[in-house]
Amino acid sequence: KLQFLYLIEYTKRRGRMGVAHILDVAVVAACACALYWNTLGAGYCLDDSSAIRDNLDLDSSKTTIRGVFSNDFWGDPLLSNSSNKSYRPLTVLTFRWTADIFGKGEDAAWAYHAGNIVLYAVVCALWHWFVARRDLVSRGGCLVSSLVFAFHPMHVENGASVVGRADVLGMIFMLASIDWYLRAAAERSPRAAAWFAAAVVACVASMLSKELGMLSLAIAAAFDLLLNGRVLRWGVRDEAMPKGMRDVAVRFALAAVISMGLLVAARKARGHMLSPSMTFIDNPIFYEKSSATRVMMYTHVHAWYLLLLFAPLWSCADWGYNVLPKPETPLAAVLAYLIVFGTPLCFLRTAYREKVALCTVLLVVPFLPASGIVPVGTVLAERLLLIPSTGFALGAGLLYDYVAGEEVWGPVAARGGAKLAAAAVNTKETKKEAQKEVKEAKKGKKDGKREVSKEGSGAPTGRALAVWGVVGAVLAWYAALTVERCYAWHSPMALFSQGIRDCPTSAKGHVQVGTVAMQNRNVSLGLAMFKRASEIAPMYGTAHMSVGRIYAEELNDLDKALASFELAIVPDKKGARPDDEALREYGKTLCKLQRFDEGVKAIAKGIEGARRKGRGKVKPQMYSDLATAQAMSGDDKGSLRTFEGYLGLPDNANEVNYCQWVRTYLVVAKRDRQKEKAKDWTDKQQEILLIAAKKCPDMVHVGQDQGEKPGYNKV
Repeated sequence: KLQFLYLIEYTKRRGRMGVAHILDVAVVAACACALYWNTLGAGYCLDDSSAIRDNLDLDSSKTTIRGVFSNDFWGDPLLSNSSNKSYRPLTVLTFRWTADIFGKGEDAAWAYHAGNIVLYAVVCALWHWFVARRDLVSRGGCLVSSLVFAFHPMHVENGASVVGRADVLGMIFMLASIDWYLRAAAERSPRAAAWFAAAVVACVASMLSKELGMLSLAIAAAFDLLLNGRVLRWGVRDEAMPKGMRDVAVRFALAAVISMGLLVAARKARGHMLSPSMTFIDNPIFYEKSSATRVMMYTHVHAWYLLLLFAPLWSCADWGYNVLPKPETPLAAVLAYLIVFGTPLCFLRTAYREKVALCTVLLVVPFLPASGIVPVGTVLAERLLLIPSTGFALGAGLLYDYVAGEEVWGPVAARGGAKLAAAAVNTKETKKEAQKEVKEAKKGKKDGKREVSKEGSGAPTGRALAVWGVVGAVLAWYAALTVERCYAWHSPMALFSQGIRDCPTSAKGHVQVGTVAMQNRNVSLGLAMFKRASEIAPMYGTAHMSVGRIYAEELNDLDKALASFELAIVPDKKGARPDDEALREYGKTLCKLQRFDEGVKAIAKGIEGARRKGRGKVKPQMYSDLATAQAMSGDDKGSLRTFEGYLGLPDNANEVNYCQWVRTYLVVAKRDRQKEKAKDWTDKQQEILLIAAKKCPDMVHVGQDQGEKPGYNKV
């Protein structure tokens, strides 16, 4: 009788709460849209241009759908050495559909940002609905959890950056996979297999949107063990293993096998390298020789990730070399681990045991790839906190319930809802168990609970109102930070300037500001930024090379330029210096100083270095510079041979490269003008010139201004 009355009351309140949660979902989605609305005026920042404007996979006329699934996120063949091995074809398809309608230009950037806003609102709404559906917290706690998630400033990169769509889309499919997995666990019919298959499909879709998606089934299996297997209750208060544990074990085994299969498939699809290549400036921890030092530094980074969740005071587009202070003791890491893993132990004998453990699962499992197990191309990345922040958000909801004294009405809800309650009536054992849980729910304080408000009555306690005041203040702070950082994504200069303001020791950030300054013809600012970057990271070849370029091209101080290039080409086993580019600039400067033989050797060495590093195609300009240097040194045949050999390589015989070849040929012809070799055009060379004249009319104009022979002007 007690169980029957319990079920009736639960069903009544569940119906009232369903309508309330729908309203809450609408509020959460509206808040998410309002926070990121100002990104509609933003352009392409950071990696957006590479993913949108420069990505041929977004052009339906050049790349087929099959090609999208065989290329990486940036449009390079996945198995090529130049690929960075990020495989997200579903995300690329969403970009492609937008490009088909609105294009890829700067004036179409708003369409991509609008898509991000919609998807972010959807993922916030889904998170609220997921927590409410599982009855993990009360209605108030659910609203707190979803609002904390939607407002969190660490999500700005995911919402404001076009490239951040991969994380958002991956999380949408991940939540679907976890929910359908738990639906399969609640079913006692053949439909369970269908729900499990749907969970696997959603997991694959999540993985094809963002690589982290392959962990969906692992997270779902952990939910299953805690909520249905009740593993934290074994041996506590004489509770035995539940009868459904066999089904839980079977699902867990299937999830483990499928997850391992997806990992193997991902590794095979990417070729020999699962993680992208990186330099010492990108991730210096990866290049530490001492394992103990490397482990200590990674644990220090883990503490910083947790700190950013609790106090999002810093934001930077680059968290590479020297941004985080070096750890002197492991105290911060120990404290972070105590918070993450010690908190569930404190609640082990309370009704919160499973829910607090779920917070740890959501914090830890999605974070594993970024923890150092799989090397990534940065020390810390804000975008990687999107999914782990769900654990922080759920913890905020649980804290609200604990302090405000609100509880989900009836512990049966957390174990599967009305179906399990109805099934419990059929056996004496489960009836006694249900009676015990009802008694605990009424008693409240026995398990460390506070006064229980009647959820759904619309009358929150005074304590709850006070807590909502604190929550409102935190959300207002979050909102101010989020809106401010969204405005920073309107332009590269604003974004990178904010980065070096929050993280003044970011060498890469200073180089990025300097690069934008040079694009805006602000030479003094660019030079100052590049010099500051070289001071922060003396081994940073890009900074020295940028300083040298300014001295050579803007200030015409070849001696200082040469000194800077010499600093950039010093061999570095850690790969921090782009020696191929630096050698090219060094060689060009030597040629300007009439040291032609040395210049030719330097540029040739740079080309060989690029080949040796496996970067795929060498830039055509490097061959053009080499051919020009050879011509200036008097090696006319070598100059022509350089370009003719390059044009014979696959994928290099295009109009732009022919144009470069013709320019080089004119240099050679000009040197031999006295021998009248400028008029010795073969049929093939005339065809090349016709193509170049049609595709590159500016080249003809340059030739006329230079007073070339009539043979060229006539063509």
